[in-house]
Amino acid sequence: MAQNTRCSALLFLPLIVLFTAALPALAQVSQSSNRDAVIAAQTSQAESAGNSAQVPVLHFQAVQHGVPWREPTASGPIGFAAPAGAHLSYFGGPVISNVHVVQVLYGSGSYNAQVAGTSTPSMGNFYRDISISGFITLLNQYSTTFSGGTNQTIGNGTFDGLFQIVPSPGNNGSTISDVQIQSELLSQISAGNLPAPVFDAGGNVNTLYMLFFPPGKTITEGGSTSCVPGGFCAYHGTTSSTFNSKHLLYGVHPDMQPGSGCANGCGTSATFGNYTSVTSHELAEAISDADVGIATTFAAPLAWYDQNNGEIGDICNGQQGAYLANGTTYTIQLEFSNAQSNCVLPPPSTATAPLALTTAVNPVANTMDVDFIGADGHVHLFWYNGIWNKADLSALTGAQNASSTGGIKAIFNSIANTMEVHYIGSDQHVHTLWYNGTWHTTDLTASTGAPNAASNTSVTASMDSIANTEDVEYIGTDNHVHQLWYNGLWHTTDLTVASGAAANADSRSGINTLMNAIANAMEVHYIGTDHHIYSLFFPLGGGGAWHEVDHTTLEGAPLANTGSPLTSAADTIASTEDLEYVGTDQHIHQLWYNGLWHNNDLTVASGAANLASNGGLHTLVNSIANTMEVHYVGTDQHVYALWYNGAWHSADLTATTGAPPAIAASSLTSSVDTVGNTVDVEYVGADQHIHQLWYNGLWHTTDLTATVGP
Repeated sequence: MAQNTRCSALLFLPLIVLFTAALPALAQVSQSSNRDAVIAAQTSQAESAGNSAQVPVLHFQAVQHGVPWREPTASGPIGFAAPAGAHLSYFGGPVISNVHVVQVLYGSGSYNAQVAGTSTPSMGNFYRDISISGFITLLNQYSTTFSGGTNQTIGNGTFDGLFQIVPSPGNNGSTISDVQIQSELLSQISAGNLPAPVFDAGGNVNTLYMLFFPPGKTITEGGSTSCVPGGFCAYHGTTSSTFNSKHLLYGVHPDMQPGSGCANGCGTSATFGNYTSVTSHELAEAISDADVGIATTFAAPLAWYDQNNGEIGDICNGQQGAYLANGTTYTIQLEFSNAQSNCVLPPPSTATAPLALTTAVNPVANTMDVDFIGADGHVHLFWYNGIWNKADLSALTGAQNASSTGGIKAIFNSIANTMEVHYIGSDQHVHTLWYNGTWHTTDLTASTGAPNAASNTSVTASMDSIANTEDVEYIGTDNHVHQLWYNGLWHTTDLTVASGAAANADSRSGINTLMNAIANAMEVHYIGTDHHIYSLFFPLGGGGAWHEVDHTTLEGAPLANTGSPLTSAADTIASTEDLEYVGTDQHIHQLWYNGLWHNNDLTVASGAANLASNGGLHTLVNSIANTMEVHYVGTDQHVYALWYNGAWHSADLTATTGAPPAIAASSLTSSVDTVGNTVDVEYVGADQHIHQLWYNGLWHTTDLTATVGP
C-alpha cells in the first residue's frame, strides 16, 4: 500500500479526501512512524501506529496506496517495529510474478544524476540489483500458489531499461494530475515509445512502469498534492483504462532534490538514499498488491493487505536501513514479514546473477570460452578443454570494472592472432581483454580518442574481409554508431557521420555486425530512436564509403520493441543473410537477404505460442542438425529455439531438457563448439547460475556455475 517514509499525523485528513475520489489509489507515501489510513466502505475508523490519529469514516470506492509527506520536526524519531497485531491478509488478487521495471523520465529537466543514469550507482543499477536479491526472497512468502490464489510464484525480476519520453503539452504543465499521467503512459506505450507490457504464464502483468518527474512539477491525485504537508512523496497505481484489455501498473515519483518539498519530508537519508527508500516501498507494494489501484473493497483484485495498517510498506513506513545488493549498499525501507511478524530488512543475498554473456571458441588456447560480466563488475571466464574451469579476467589483468548495463562480445582477432573480449566499462570506455598466451587489457577509448559509450549500449565485433580489419561497434553518448577498427593499430570512425545517416541509434536496443557474403558488403545493424531497423553498409568496390538503409521503410518491417536485442548470421541452409529482432508485438521478426531484403514473422511462421522478452536473442547455423536456429528467452522464462529445415518450427528447450527457467530478461548467447563438438546455448537461470543447453543429436543441460564450483 502506501509507504510513509516520513509523515505526520496531520496528513491523514487530506489523505481521506484523496481516497474519496474514484481514481486508482496510491501506493506509496513516505512517512515515519505513522502509516497510511486504510478505509473501506464498511470501515468505521482508521488508525496508525506510533503517533496515532483517529479520523472520521468517509464512504468511498478505493483503498489507499501512497507514501505521505511528513513534517520533519513534527513527529519525533521513527520507530523500528511493526504495530501490534499487524498481519497481511490475502484477498484474492494478483501479485507480480517476475517484475520487469521500466524506468521513465517524464520529459526534460534537471534530474538527479543517479536517477537520470548519468552517475553510479544509478536508479537503474538499484532496480537491477534489488530485483535479484534477498528483497525478492523476502517477498516470496506472498506467492499465491494455494487454494483460492492466482497460482503465482514471486521470483526474481529485471530492469528493462531507462526511457525518456516527450509528454504531450496537455499532459505536461507545471501541475500534472494522476489522470493525465495515466493517459500519457498509455499513449506512449501505444506509440511504441515505451516497451509493451510483458505477462507471466497466467496472463498477469509483470511490467511496472516507474515514472520520475523533474523539478518544477507538482503531482496531484484525488485532492492530494506532492511534496507538501498533507501530501505525498510517491505512490503506485493501476490504470483505470486498459491496454490490450489489461490494466497496467505504474509508480509516480516526484522530484526529491534540494529545493523540492520532498527533500525534507520524504526521508532522513541523503537524496539518492531517500529515492531508493521510497521506491523500495513502492516496489514491494506493487509486487505484493498489484491491482490495489482498481480495488473498491476488501476483496479481489486486492491482494495482500492489512485492514488496519495498509500494504506491506505502510506497516513499516519510513523505517530505513542499509542493504547490500549485488555488491552495492543501498538505503531501502524495511518491509513487513508475515513470517516474522515484524518490519525487517531482506535476508542477505547468497548469489549474484551474471549480467551479460558471450561465447566463442578460443583457437589460441584451444578452448571453448564463456565470458560474462558478474554482479561484482568483473569480467569472468568459464573455459572448457575437456573439463570446465574458471578465471576472473578483471582480477588477472587489473582491468576497469564493467558497466552493469553494458554489453560484452568475444571474438578471435585473426590479424593480431589474439583472443579478445570487448566490453563497456563503468567509465563508459570500450575496453578489451586480449589473450596471446596470457591475458592483458587495453582501453580502446583512451587509445583512439573515441567518444564515450552510452552506459547501456551493446557492443559487437566481427572480422571485416572487405577492409581487412577487425571491427568493434557501439553506440555513443551522442546516439551515434561508432566503430573501433584494427589493422595493426586501433582507429575510430563515427559511422553515423560517415554514412550520412539521418537516424540516431537507440542505445537501449541491440547493435550487430556481420559480413554479408551475398552482397559483398560489411554491415552494421541497429535500431533507431524511431524504432526502425537500419543497416549501415560498406560494399566491396563501393568507393570506400559507408551507406545507410531503413529496412522498416523500404521493406515494411514492423517496428522494433524498445530495448529489443538484435542478432544476425549467414544462413547456409536457405542461402540468405538473416537479421532478427523483437517487435512491439513481442514476436520475433526476421529480415532476410537473397539479393533483396524481405521480412518474416517467425513467431507466426513457426506457430510458436510463446512471446519473446527483451532478454536474450541469438541466431546461428546448427551444423550438427543442419538447421538454422534462433534461440531466445520467452516471457514465461523458458528458452526456446525456432529452427528452419525448409520450414520454421518451434521447440521449448527448457521443457525438453528439464533445465531451470531463465531469470527474467536473461542474457543469452549461442555458438558452435568445435572443442566439445556440440552446439551450445548459455543463459542465466532463475537460480542465478549460468546454464548451458547443448546439442550433440539430442539436447542436454549442464549447470556451468555448479560444475566449476565456488
